[in-house]
Amino acid sequence: MTGKNKLQGGLRVKGIFKQSDNLKPLISVITVVVNGEKYLEKAILSIAEQTYDNVEYIIIDGGSTDGTLDIISKHEGLIDFWISEKDSGLYNAMNKGIKLSKGDFIGFVGSDDFLYKNSLEKLAKVAKNENIDYTVGPVDIIDDSGKLIEKILVLPNFLSKKRFIFDMAMHHLSFYVNRKIIDKVGNFDESFKIRSDYDMTINVISASKKKFNFIDSVGSFREGGLSGSYKSYFESFSILRKHKVSMLKSIFNILPSLIKVFIIKNFPSSIVNFLRKIFSSGRFVRFKK
Repeated sequence: MTGKNKLQGGLRVKGIFKQSDNLKPLISVITVVVNGEKYLEKAILSIAEQTYDNVEYIIIDGGSTDGTLDIISKHEGLIDFWISEKDSGLYNAMNKGIKLSKGDFIGFVGSDDFLYKNSLEKLAKVAKNENIDYTVGPVDIIDDSGKLIEKILVLPNFLSKKRFIFDMAMHHLSFYVNRKIIDKVGNFDESFKIRSDYDMTINVISASKKKFNFIDSVGSFREGGLSGSYKSYFESFSILRKHKVSMLKSIFNILPSLIKVFIIKNFPSSIVNFLRKIFSSGRFVRFKK
C-alpha cells in the first residue's frame, strides 16, 4: 500500500526486476482493467503460460470494486508490477502502463482478451536477429462462452498509398511496438476516449521502417465494446483531421461505417449477415454459430 486509495504490488515490489539482453529481448505486456473479474484470470494465465520466458507483465487497475483485486492478489507471483488507483480514462491508464514498463517491445492485452501460448516467442525469435519496429497479425473473436465466431485479418496492403491512415491496420492484440518507436512518437492522445489506439497506429506506422507479420492468430478477444459505435466513428473523423486528411475525404471515409452501424442496430441479423457476405472487405472470416 502506498497511500489513500492507492495500492501496488508484484515482483518489483519484492526487488525482482527482469532485464533485456541480446539473446532475450524483454517484452512488456500491459493489461488495463476496471471491474474485470469475469475474465481477468484467463488473461493473466495466458501471459504466465507463454513459451517465451522474458516477459514483463504489468496490470493497471482503475480502482475496481468487484473481485478484480482478489484475482490480482491471487496471482501476484505472476505479475511484475500492478497498481490500483483512479485514472481519467482508458488511455490515461495505458500511458501509465507504458511509463512503468521496461521492455524492448510493448503491447496490450485487454482484461477480457488472452494470448496463445507461443505468440511472444515468435516475436522474440525474430527480434533477436532483425530490427523490428512493430508487429501485425490476425486475431480471433470469440463469444461469451469462448466459441470462435470470427477472425480479423491484417488490412491487405495497408502500407500502399498509406491505407493505414484511413482504416485500422490490425487489431491492438497483435500490435507490439519497439520502445524506440514509442519514444519517438509519444504516448496515446488522451483527448480521444475510444479510438486513440487508431491514432497511435498511424503515428507508429508512419515513423517505422520494418514490421513483423504474425502468420497465425496471436490470441482472442470477446465481441462487443464501443469500437464499432457511432461515437467511435465520429472520433475517427477527428483523428483523420488531426492527420491532415481533408474534410471531404474524412466524411466519405467514415460514412460507410456509420451506415453499417445503422444497419446492424436496426435490421434483422439474417439481413445483416447477407449484406456482410455481399460487401465483405475480406478482412473478416466468419464462422458458423
